[in-house]
Amino acid sequence: GGEYGLVGDARAELKELLDLLEEKKAGEVVVLDSDEYETMRVLCQRMVIVTAMSRRHMQVIADHVVEHFKLKGLLLEREDDDGRIISAPPGIEGAGSDMWVVVDLGDIITHVFSQKGREYYNLEGHWRDKEEARKAGLDHEEYLIREGRRDDTCDPPESLLNG
Repeated sequence: GGEYGLVGDARAELKELLDLLEEKKAGEVVVLDSDEYETMRVLCQRMVIVTAMSRRHMQVIADHVVEHFKLKGLLLEREDDDGRIISAPPGIEGAGSDMWVVVDLGDIITHVFSQKGREYYNLEGHWRDKEEARKAGLDHEEYLIREGRRDDTCDPPESLLNG
């Protein structure tokens, strides 16, 4: 397969994606570019982060993006249940979540957050930290310790676990 698991010639263009997000009124659109965030290159060229107004709105945004790129013929390498590599159109990860859903378009990964999820996961801050760590020649953990912080983005806060 091609770079970032893309199969065939179809690509997601940033402008095209941003138009789709605007059509469904996605808020607070931020684009992170791997030219600036080198640590991101292992995953994608760009990350687009947006905020939705509700769980329903998150789903509407994600579905709109996926449907568009399915029709365009975008294909990505995926592992099926038996571990075989297959070509499949983009899908939605975390579709049941009320905080964060992800649409992987190969070289662009789109993160759709609820307001609460956006603040809590602070993805922009996470990648900024990783980049600062890289520039300082430290791994992410070492950098956070040096800065007197710890990475707690993997543990949901109590308030979310308990409703």
